Amino acid sequence: MAAGRSFPGLIPWILVAASGCPSNNVGEGDTGFHVAVVDPADGSQEVVDAISPELGLNASASEQTCTTDTVSLVSSTPGSTVTGNIAYTLNFLDDGRKIQIDPEDPLLRGYWYQITVRSGVVGCTDQDGRVILPFASSFFVPE
Repeated sequence: MAAGRSFPGLIPWILVAASGCPSNNVGEGDTGFHVAVVDPADGSQEVVDAISPELGLNASASEQTCTTDTVSLVSSTPGSTVTGNIAYTLNFLDDGRKIQIDPEDPLLRGYWYQITVRSGVVGCTDQDGRVILPFASSFFVPE
């Protein structure tokens, strides 16, 4: 995430956890396993509540390590430091090169949503065992 970037309503630990990562890894080249594209795009503010966000990867993800423990979706209201957990499942598409985050219910309107992908020893890896680069992105579902 770029320095100085703020996401209204997201609690500081989310921003700290994502600090130091490239600007969403998008356009950062093909050096290592990373998120190449995210839909909806980072910072989108006109997202419909029935969306199932997708992460496009530059290699096939491991379903054993890319789980709801390492790929997360949380919500927060603007100006709040409280986040809410979202019930969702992960679908692996295009031979694991795409992860779809499928919420069980429509997303709440008037909320920001943060997608993060955990890196490191207990993070998401590709099918060859390469650890993914840290990733964070947010979007807003208007009322």
